[in-house]
Amino acid sequence: NREQIVKIEFKGVGKPSSLGPGPSSLWYDPEHLKANAQYDPPEANKILDSLGLSKRDSEGYRLLPDGSQLYLTLITRAGAAGALQFIIDDWKDVGLRVLIREKPHRLFIISQKYADIAMVGASGDSSASWDALGAGSHFWDWYYKGGTYGDPASKSPEIIQPEEIEIEAIMLGQKAANTLDKEVKAKYAREVMRLARENVWTINISTPMPAPYIVKNGLRGVPELLLADFMFNTPNNGLPEAWYWENPDMINGDQKASKQYLADREIQILDELQNAVPKPNSSPAASSSANNKSSFPKSIGLIIRTSVLGILALLAILITMKNPFVLKRVMIMVPTLGLISVIVYTGVQLPPGSYLNTVIENLEKQGMKEQAKKEIEELTKMYHLDDGAVKNYFRWSGLLWFTTFNGEDKGVLQGNLGRSMSNNGAFVTDIVGDRLLLTMCIAFGTMILTWIIAIPIGVYSAVRQYSIADYVLTIGGFIGMCIPSFILALVLMLLAKEIFGITVMGLFSGQYAMQAYWDMPKVIDLLKHIWLPIVIVGAGGTAGMIRFMRANLLDELRKPYVTTAKAKGVRPIKLLFKYPFRLALNPFISGIGHIFPGLVSGAAIVDIIMSLPTTGPLLLNAVMLEDTYMAGSLLLCLSALSVFGILVSDLLLMLVDPRIRMGGGGR
Repeated sequence: NREQIVKIEFKGVGKPSSLGPGPSSLWYDPEHLKANAQYDPPEANKILDSLGLSKRDSEGYRLLPDGSQLYLTLITRAGAAGALQFIIDDWKDVGLRVLIREKPHRLFIISQKYADIAMVGASGDSSASWDALGAGSHFWDWYYKGGTYGDPASKSPEIIQPEEIEIEAIMLGQKAANTLDKEVKAKYAREVMRLARENVWTINISTPMPAPYIVKNGLRGVPELLLADFMFNTPNNGLPEAWYWENPDMINGDQKASKQYLADREIQILDELQNAVPKPNSSPAASSSANNKSSFPKSIGLIIRTSVLGILALLAILITMKNPFVLKRVMIMVPTLGLISVIVYTGVQLPPGSYLNTVIENLEKQGMKEQAKKEIEELTKMYHLDDGAVKNYFRWSGLLWFTTFNGEDKGVLQGNLGRSMSNNGAFVTDIVGDRLLLTMCIAFGTMILTWIIAIPIGVYSAVRQYSIADYVLTIGGFIGMCIPSFILALVLMLLAKEIFGITVMGLFSGQYAMQAYWDMPKVIDLLKHIWLPIVIVGAGGTAGMIRFMRANLLDELRKPYVTTAKAKGVRPIKLLFKYPFRLALNPFISGIGHIFPGLVSGAAIVDIIMSLPTTGPLLLNAVMLEDTYMAGSLLLCLSALSVFGILVSDLLLMLVDPRIRMGGGGR
């Protein structure tokens, strides 16, 4: 019932239609679009009965002539069922039982390409090309193996051979593509459409949806109308090489900076290459001196990292020896992290398949069996696929290294987070490094912003309860808690553009985003951009912390010890900050450990909207691609940061709240 589907699913935009070229195409044929597009259940029942499917079961579904159950399977991309459910209901009315199976995008494409499925549900935007009409969904394997050229690989027994009528349609399409004569091309196209009407290889719902496109003011030479079509590589079919700026000064500042950076970088690379070639009169000592100079910053960085870690470890040891409470908390961290690693590894292994399974399946389907076999063996060896899940967990965690002391068995405990499947086997440590650092910077900045704003406002609201200012701040807090972060991101980005004239996207300008090393100009550029993400991410948390601070402080101010202190003449300010204020800080301090999980789960949309190079989008992409080691290692890193944050919050609570300090020490 195309009319109903267009009205409900497509909001009334579009018209019921078979698959074929639209009015913008040279091959437009209105009669072709009307063919096989009528909603006629009685006629459908008549056709099905004539095929020998007149028997039905108790539920009204048709049976095969031998009395067995008849059902069809319709494959689609995960999350793309949409209008297909309406079609399933329509087919149910004529006695057809159809099951929808959703596959991850990659598996769907591979299954479709290599004829592992017979009926496919998909969407498209083409209104001009007719080459998709030429055959059923199972001919692609034959086609990609060179079937149109008579390649022997296409005649393999493993490949489903198209029917003669399908081959005829495909060859007509090839002839049309190879001729420049419009009349001859139109003749072939009409013949392909005739075969498509008679054989009904595709069942279409509607004409394509209109696709608006946005052009920046001042960009000239862009066509008023473009054909939105994947096959035509839109917008490249609009001849972008002919576009130009009305005013060259309108080019975005980041683009100018990027071009300048690329020019400077080219000169720098040429200089490095020139210096790398030994000069005729240069001595080994001079060459060694140059190498030492180039490695000097790396050595300094290593010394700094080692010194910081050593100081932190020494401080932790001193605190632990002084207070048994700290020792207890540190001892709890070890089994906690171990349990988290087991849960994370099990969780990422639970879904069937992985990115690697898709790659291997793709290689197995290719015609070059020997080359594919070699690549599969290399992947199997690299990721130890034959060792089983348990042994691979011990290898990934680094526990196996303590039994073998083999460099290949180094894992998380040795600083090796594994290899990313979706990044050509690159080490996760190299990919995550800067992203994790930037995530921590945003988290730390968010915490500081929250404390600076929430503590004074919360204290003032509690001390001036039910005043006009208290009501205003309370309403503001509720508004801040209710506004979604991504909406706030869009609004602030617009204001930054309109008021300050700057485009706030990402955490760096163009030239520094491509700069692999860190220096002071890059740090300054980061500070210029990081304030907006901190404000956006911290807005909701700040509003909530204001409410916590106000409620906790009001609770403390009503306790008997405050009344007693007032009766003894203690000054209000001294009384407020010596006892009630310190105890009301507990929720702020205990919330440190929850900042990192909140950033990843709650700020991922903001990170995507603002193109922030943080761990949120990276984790989301790894989960969607089923990149096991990337997703697992990221989750473990963030969980470890959360556990460490909870330890820090416990230590701070011990310093601020004497009840925790005295109780822990006494036990």
